[in-house]
Amino acid sequence: MLTKPDITSLMRDADPSEEALYATSNDPRAVLNRASSELKAAYSKTNSRRKNDPADVGLICAAVDSVTEIYPLPGIREKTERLRARYDYFQTSIAKQEDRIEHQRQQLTRMTLSSGVVTASNLESLNQQQQQKAVESLTSVQAAEKIEQLRAEIAQLEADEEENLV
Repeated sequence: MLTKPDITSLMRDADPSEEALYATSNDPRAVLNRASSELKAAYSKTNSRRKNDPADVGLICAAVDSVTEIYPLPGIREKTERLRARYDYFQTSIAKQEDRIEHQRQQLTRMTLSSGVVTASNLESLNQQQQQKAVESLTSVQAAEKIEQLRAEIAQLEADEEENLV
C-alpha cells in the first residue's frame, strides 16, 4: 500500500473545458464567444452597419476594455484612454467649427440683405423669414430704381420739349 502508483494510472484525458483553455483558434469570433451578451448584441449591430456610417467609438472602447480584462496586454488601457480623449477633442472641435460656419452663414445673410444684392442662388440659401425680407428689400430696391429711371425719362422729355419750344 505504501508503494508508489504507476505514473500511467495517474494520467487521464482532459475534459473539454480544460482543452478549451489551451486551444488556439484563428476564428475572430473566439473572443466574442467568451464576451458578455451585451457586447455580442452590440457587435452584431455594428457588424451590420453600412461602411459609410460612423463607428460608435464608445462601444469600440468598451469592447477593447472587456477584451483586455480577459486577455490583459500592457499599455492597452492607456492607449484606449488616449484614443478616447482624442476622439472627444475632435468631436468638440467639429462642433465648434459647425457653430462657426453657422455664425458666418448668418453674417453673410445679413450682409447680403443689407446690401440689397439678392440673387436666386442667395435666395435659396435663406430661410423663409429671411426670404420674405429679401423679396421685400429686392422689391423696394427695384421700385426705387424704376422711380429713378422714370424721373430721368421725365427730365429728358421735359428737356426735349423745351428745345422744341425754342
